[in-house]
Amino acid sequence: MDVPLVFLCSVLGLCIPLRKGNAQLHIATLTDFRWKSYFSALACVLIGIACAQAVMRYRVKLIGPGAFFENRLSDRSPAPEFFKGLHTGNIFPEVCSEVDAVLSQSGRSSVYFGPRMQWAYAAFGVTPPLNQPSWWHPGVSFPKGMESFYIKAWASRKFETVVLFKNDLTYMSPEFIEILSKNYSMDQSSPFLTVLHRIPSS
Repeated sequence: MDVPLVFLCSVLGLCIPLRKGNAQLHIATLTDFRWKSYFSALACVLIGIACAQAVMRYRVKLIGPGAFFENRLSDRSPAPEFFKGLHTGNIFPEVCSEVDAVLSQSGRSSVYFGPRMQWAYAAFGVTPPLNQPSWWHPGVSFPKGMESFYIKAWASRKFETVVLFKNDLTYMSPEFIEILSKNYSMDQSSPFLTVLHRIPSS
């Protein structure tokens, strides 16, 4: 985000003629109007890119507090090899540790990771479920008209364990939440996770 702005300032500094008394000092080659127009157009494009990146980063910052965004980095690294070299705050390594503990207890064969947790499939080598979107966001990751189909397909799998970031049911419809509440017991013992265990059918 910062490089385009630095480049823009450099270009503008070269394109604007310098004045000394009544005389103008022009920098070679850039005093030509053709080059000025090219660089001015490029500068405008870079401004647009920089602003778009800034808006996106600001949006991520707004939705991040309380989730995985933290202003300070931690000395602790996430345990999975998948995240080797990644620097994060304190929350993310703890979430990884808690997910590892859940998988050790519940197994990996019938687990579903909820909103903001889909990365755990790749990080922990768990096969993602078939007939399900990559992440749950109606109208973005799948058409809204397909939501009922995906919910029914999800319910038919009868997952033994559902792992959610603490109480995070983002974008889950009332229909989906009702299925969870009827068929799963809630375990809130983990600081950063809500774990749902399937209630045995009588």
